[in-house]
Amino acid sequence: DIPADAAKQIDLVSSVFDGDNNFTKNQISEVLGDVGFVESDGYKYKKQGLNRVDDGLGVARSYWQVEPSTEESILDQNMLSKNPRLGQRFNNLFKAKYADKIKSKGLKTPLEYFASLNQKQLSTLLLEDGLFAAAMAAHKVVSTFDAYNSKEE
Repeated sequence: DIPADAAKQIDLVSSVFDGDNNFTKNQISEVLGDVGFVESDGYKYKKQGLNRVDDGLGVARSYWQVEPSTEESILDQNMLSKNPRLGQRFNNLFKAKYADKIKSKGLKTPLEYFASLNQKQLSTLLLEDGLFAAAMAAHKVVSTFDAYNSKEE
């Protein structure tokens, strides 16, 4: 079973990425649900274990076990892109929640705000904002997985 908070986060970010790289909202939801279940040992842990599943000694965070370095790379790539995957729908999802922080830094978008954070801050954000963590996981899904499950010959 997916916890209610994670299910809502999955639903919201699946809508944001619906249609990206030929993925449907339902496909994204299904993959994120499965990834969260596997990576967090049945939605139990938000900190990666190294010696034991629950020791929290690894760097990956959230139900989806996103690493801050991966997150930083995703944000940097999107900042450089003329057509970022983390575009208007992504920014709309976070603009109200982070409006004060965006304004205080003199920035215009949530993407710019998130990209301004260092890896330690991103690690904390992954733990504190499950919606953001789900968005980073969804970005990874639609940018690296095959929506049609086809195999190259």
